[in-house]
Amino acid sequence: MAFSNRTWVVTSRYCDIGNGVDSLEGHIHSLWYMYYEFGKNISSESSEHEGLVLDILRIQGMGPLTRPARGVSGINIARTVDGTLWNDLPFMVGDMINCWINHSASMSGTHRLNFAKYMMALESHSDDRSLTRS
Repeated sequence: MAFSNRTWVVTSRYCDIGNGVDSLEGHIHSLWYMYYEFGKNISSESSEHEGLVLDILRIQGMGPLTRPARGVSGINIARTVDGTLWNDLPFMVGDMINCWINHSASMSGTHRLNFAKYMMALESHSDDRSLTRS
């Protein structure tokens, strides 16, 4: 499944339906949880694992999520309390840290290795050194 399919729900609800950013927070957290599960369960030795990293970088590269402002000229930018969708990847860092804290003890060694390599790969491929730091 392509990254655009994974971000479609949030983008569509904001741009097409007109939902406010606060109502999208649950969908955003679900998106990052899905990437946590993928990063944990896909072998760190596979090309699919690298594809997950590229997905995150593509999401960030989509730039800010915008829609036309109602009643005035200009645009509304989707800003959360944790940053701008999509270029700041809001909630991703916190969600990944929480997943690690809450689930790493019960993970198999393979899952811990896969997830740790996934996070290291995200950091190493990022031009924005704040990508995986809160």
